[in-house]
Amino acid sequence: MNITGSPEDAEDVLQETFLKAFEHLADFREDSRFYTWLVRIGVNQGLMKLRKRRGDKTVPIGEIEGEDGEVTPRDFADWRPNPEQLLERSELETILRNAAETLPPVFRSVFFCATWRDFRRKKRRSC
Repeated sequence: MNITGSPEDAEDVLQETFLKAFEHLADFREDSRFYTWLVRIGVNQGLMKLRKRRGDKTVPIGEIEGEDGEVTPRDFADWRPNPEQLLERSELETILRNAAETLPPVFRSVFFCATWRDFRRKKRRSC
C-alpha cells in the first residue's frame, strides 16, 4: 500500500504482480533470488498504477460512502471565477493599464512585452 496509497489499488497491484510473475515464470533467470525478482515486479506494477492514475483526471460521479456507512452526495465545485473575482481582475487590469500609460515609451514597451510573454506562458501551461 505504500506505493499506491490506497488499499484497493494495493490489492490490484498484488494480483497483477502474481499474474505477471506466473506468466513470466519461464523468463526467471536465477541471477537473483526469486523474492527479489517478485518484489521488483510488484514495484514496477505499483509505479505503473500510479502513472495510469496520474493521467486519469476523472472523478466518480456517484455518492460517497463514509466509514460509518452514511452516504453523502458528492459536491461539485464551480471552477469559474465568481463575480467578485471578475471585478477584482478587471479593476487590476485598469490600474495596471493606467500605470503603464504613465511610463516613458521605452519602459512601456518593455512592460507590455513582458506581460504578453507571461500571458503566453500561462496559456501554454493551461493547455
